[in-house]
This record gives sequence, structure tokens and C-alpha cells, in this order.
Amino acid sequence: MKKRCCLILVILFVALVGCEKANNKTTAPTDSSESSSESEQIEVTDNTEDTKATEDRQNHKDYMSGDVDIDESINSNLKIGDGEEFQFAEWVDEEKTVFHIALQFIEQPENEYQHSRDYLFVKDKDGSIISFDVDYPSKKDYGADRYVNDACGFDVQYMDVNFDGEKDILIFLGYITTAGSYHNCAYIYQDGDFVYTPSFEQIACFELLEDEQLIEGSYNSGGEHVVQKYEYQDGEFVMVSEERESY
Repeated sequence: MKKRCCLILVILFVALVGCEKANNKTTAPTDSSESSSESEQIEVTDNTEDTKATEDRQNHKDYMSGDVDIDESINSNLKIGDGEEFQFAEWVDEEKTVFHIALQFIEQPENEYQHSRDYLFVKDKDGSIISFDVDYPSKKDYGADRYVNDACGFDVQYMDVNFDGEKDILIFLGYITTAGSYHNCAYIYQDGDFVYTPSFEQIACFELLEDEQLIEGSYNSGGEHVVQKYEYQDGEFVMVSEERESY
């Protein structure tokens, strides 16, 4: 009888030890699984944050104008390239018709401006948005269209320079110090678009002569003060008179 009791006790003891070991084996994978799940959850959270940051950059939330239509155009058309970053944004006119976004190089190229490109968003009379971007040539390419001279702030003006009743876009291109003059590039409004018109860049220190429907330009050269008058003809600014006076 004692032997049978001892045998039963031994069997129970072995069974209990076996259950404990089985429980330990079951618990370990559960802990590992929970740990793995937590790790995976952290990775998913991080990826979500990265995705949100990317979406925010793509939506250009920092550059919004506050105008619903212009902001929609910004989201659709503003592209910041590799090596570029946001520089500043501003309304060009008091009526808040033209919104200007400037981009700059992250690392300024040698002998170049930090400024890289401009985006313009214009609300047309019918409520549609006209958008376009403006880039600039290397300073090594002297004489190229939209060449940027000294002390340039890339200021934008919105005014009618060809006297057709529609406002145009001008961008300041800096000073030619040897001639004591400054220049602008012009985008002339034509049928719902702004057309780049290189001939405006030859006009130094422009002044609008409303009564004559002409543009006057002036500069100094070789001991002379030069005054030129231009007329807008067939999509170009053409010089119609020139006067030189020694000083």
C-alpha cells in the first residue's frame, strides 16, 4: 500500500513538473510575440509620422496664401527640386491678385546667387489661376535672357507696361553698376497667359509715359546720359527714339 501511494505521489510530481515546463514553454513565445508586436508597432508609427511629414511638404502648408483657389494651384504646381528649399512668400499687390513664392539653393553655388527660382500665381478676371515659374541663367552666361545683375532682390511688380489695359508681371534683375542702370524682365499678359518678352530687358530704369503710350529708359555711358523711348509693337518693345547728352 505504501509503495502504491509512493508511486502515485511520484507520478503526480512528474505530471506537475511537466505541466510547469509546458507552461514555461508556452509563456516564452507569448512574450517574444508581444515584444515583436511592440517593435512592429513602433516601426509602423514612425513610418506614419514620416509619411505625414512628406505629405505636409507636398501640400506646401507653410507657403499657403490663404486664398482657396491660389492654394489649390500651389498644391498642384509648386515643385521644389533637389537642392532647393523655400525662401519666402508674399502678396505682390494690395488687392491680393498675385502671389509670389521664391525658392533658393540649399547650398549656394560658387559665384551664383542663393536665389534659384520664382513661382507666380495670378488670379485672372474669370477667377481662374494662371501659374508659371521663372528660372535664371548662370552668371557665367553673361548676356543671356533674364541675366541677373548686381544687388538683385527679385522684387515682383504687377502693372500694365504695354498699355493694353491688362496688368503684366515684372521681375527686378538688379543693377548694372558700370552704366548706373537697373533692369527688369517682363511677362506680358496675353489671352489668359503671361508671355515672357525678352525685349523689355533692354530698357534701363524704365518709366511709363502714359500720355504718349511709350516707355522711357535712361542710363549713363562713356560720359553721356542716354534717354531712349520704346513702343510695344507686335509683341515686342521697339526703340522709337534716342537722345544723348554729354555730362
